[in-house]
Amino acid sequence: MGDRSGGSSSSSEEEEPLGAELVQVGTALYSQACQELGTRGGDAKEAELLLTGSLESFQSALAAPEALAEAAASDGETLDEALHDIKTLLAEVQVLLGRVVEWKHPDKSRKMYEEATQHDPSSAAPRLELARLLWRNGTSASELQRSQSLLTESLALAREARDEEVEREAGLLLARLHSQQPGHQAETHAVLRSLGGFTWTLAPFLTSTDWTRGQPPAQVHGPAPPGSVQPLFAFDSALPGVLLSHMKWAFRPGAAFWRHHEYDGPRTGFFSYQHSLPPPVDGITSPASSLDQVILHLQRVVAQKVPRVAQARFAEWWAHSRPHSNGHRLHYDYVDDGEGKPPRHPICSTVLFVTADCGGPTLVLDQTVAKPTTSMGWLVRPSANRVACFDGRHLHAVMPGVGLSPAGGSARRLTFMVAFWEDDPRAPPFPYPRTEEGSGTQAQTPTKWVEEVLRPLRGPRVDKAELGLVRDDEVLFLASIVEAVEDDRGSSPERPRTKRARLGRSKSVDLLDDRVFAPLTALNSGINLAEKGECSLNCGGKCPACLARCLGYSGGDGGDDGDDDEE
Repeated sequence: MGDRSGGSSSSSEEEEPLGAELVQVGTALYSQACQELGTRGGDAKEAELLLTGSLESFQSALAAPEALAEAAASDGETLDEALHDIKTLLAEVQVLLGRVVEWKHPDKSRKMYEEATQHDPSSAAPRLELARLLWRNGTSASELQRSQSLLTESLALAREARDEEVEREAGLLLARLHSQQPGHQAETHAVLRSLGGFTWTLAPFLTSTDWTRGQPPAQVHGPAPPGSVQPLFAFDSALPGVLLSHMKWAFRPGAAFWRHHEYDGPRTGFFSYQHSLPPPVDGITSPASSLDQVILHLQRVVAQKVPRVAQARFAEWWAHSRPHSNGHRLHYDYVDDGEGKPPRHPICSTVLFVTADCGGPTLVLDQTVAKPTTSMGWLVRPSANRVACFDGRHLHAVMPGVGLSPAGGSARRLTFMVAFWEDDPRAPPFPYPRTEEGSGTQAQTPTKWVEEVLRPLRGPRVDKAELGLVRDDEVLFLASIVEAVEDDRGSSPERPRTKRARLGRSKSVDLLDDRVFAPLTALNSGINLAEKGECSLNCGGKCPACLARCLGYSGGDGGDDGDDDEE
């Protein structure tokens, strides 16, 4: 269709044919949207408007074949050639617009991905996005099977087109899908070999076990070997009923908290709030609010196993609402103080399972910054009103749920995380409503979400003696974490020395090495415009994930790029 740059006609007196004008407008809007999305802190709403305008321009051009034929003839093209070019551009716009709005309009995105596969049958990207979305929101075995077929097709098309970015993303997702199916070890290894660069993968029993519905596999052992220090503990009935009821209501699916923060939106990276912890006075504290009572009660519960947490001076919290298929990749909880100082970790991090209708377990490894290899691990399965607490120095992750959600496609796992710190974690202070000095009255009306999470408790007074049930039997020890990726003869290749020489016979492996396949990420659209960053507790945008590109794919499950939040 000739020049698509939106430039002026060669003759100021002769207008462009309608078809050419629509194509130029659509292309210009698409280009502007890409620029907006390619900038950290870009405006997703503006990009959505631009992409919608581009979509409408291309659709209008397709609806005017006579004008298109005239424009094509003037450029020396046939109508079929012009239609092919426009449909190719239209498919690109539909894929990008679908990724931008998927967090709030998944059905609309699915329709656009479906249409894009028809507009450009040779393109790998629409199949990749459709497969990912079907997997993330799937409600039937046929949708999961279709997702696998689409990923296989996307991988083949990307290789044919030499689209390395889509090829890698499709391959990583396909390997992950195989790894979650019992008996698909050979298929997993075959895909990883075809991608290249992977020496180790998480053990199949870890990735394919349905931890929420099944019994622990045989590879789960009893106590850890002598000399090892267990970093993970669990408590059931962690909160008294009145506190648990408050948390279920304050963070319910339609709660103001999620709307205010545009949770899952492309501009929302990791966010948290911190509270100062009042020092105990004769063993008694006076909570300022229902939320403070939850935090202080959790502190008392976990202090039974981690006494040092009683001395914490700060509590930092965040919350997640995740579908069954979303995990969270391996990461540390830390603050980067800069100036060459080592990272600072919380005394302990806690995960409260407010609801646990779906999703996978929390995995904690023996790997730390000081001991940068993993040889064993521990995990805790999700259960409502269970709290897991672990040494804040340890590498950890969330395993994605296997198969279809046991509670339906719309089910979410609601978790409330609290990290207890000895020193200031530098998170934003919780926005308590200000009061007029000396009057005791509020100086301003709190935002809706703050009002909801601070709502006074409705029920009996909290019994501070109710400290839950210690569940050492629910902390499962894992003597092995990884296995070597086999070659096509079914044997493990010679193990090369890594850049850090950490892959040895003992299977003591640096799980953050980019040669380890750890399929734990969220199945989100991959667009991230957050200004703050996306992976770790207040890293200040200095970690690899926060320096990654905003637009495009983040490298899937193969590296140590982070997700957009923490757990």
